[in-house]
Amino acid sequence: MTEHPVPAPKPRACTVCGTRRCPCEHCHRACGLDHTPKLPTGAFPTVDNCNPHCPTEAFLPFLVGLPGMRGASMAIPIAGLRQWSQRLWNGGARRVERQTEFYWPPKAGEINPMFAAGEWKDEPPPADWSTEVDINKLSGALQAELARQFAEREELAAAARPPEVPRAYVTHLTRFDPNEHTVTEVLAHLRTASAAEIARVIALESSGSKRAGILKRYPERG
Repeated sequence: MTEHPVPAPKPRACTVCGTRRCPCEHCHRACGLDHTPKLPTGAFPTVDNCNPHCPTEAFLPFLVGLPGMRGASMAIPIAGLRQWSQRLWNGGARRVERQTEFYWPPKAGEINPMFAAGEWKDEPPPADWSTEVDINKLSGALQAELARQFAEREELAAAARPPEVPRAYVTHLTRFDPNEHTVTEVLAHLRTASAAEIARVIALESSGSKRAGILKRYPERG
């Protein structure tokens, strides 16, 4: 029986340009650009930490603090904003011109810096622009609300923790007293005892029971 070689699978055609050997699935040409996402997990998207050549990150810095936003800097979570950025990319948008508007995140000490939307201005924020929250500068009502939320979270965490198992602790060590043991038990104890322990036990035996079966075995200590 003649074996026929299995043909190698043909490369899939690009869903956009239709060619089977598309040099770049994003640019559809030999662009030489790195399209890898750069935004760290949990980080706020900015021009500095987003890759302008990544379709899902290119426009993230400009989708925060949108006009009409009140009480938050993002309209939807980051995962949704990535899809918006991808849609703009697929629509032909690219970051090719110099940036002329800059996002200023809420500064620490504002009335509600945790929930404000920030601002867009014609110049970038200064290097010392702090976005850390100073709880002492918040209003009394907001501080009370934060305290309530922290207390509620702690109660939920405490309820989820498994109950503690009582532990036994040694609070007092009772030293070996030969007068409370038989000759056999005393000799067994002395076989593995240190020199100081042997001297202590024999001294107690000499002043107490004075049993010959013990003292004869350790005459030099009696």
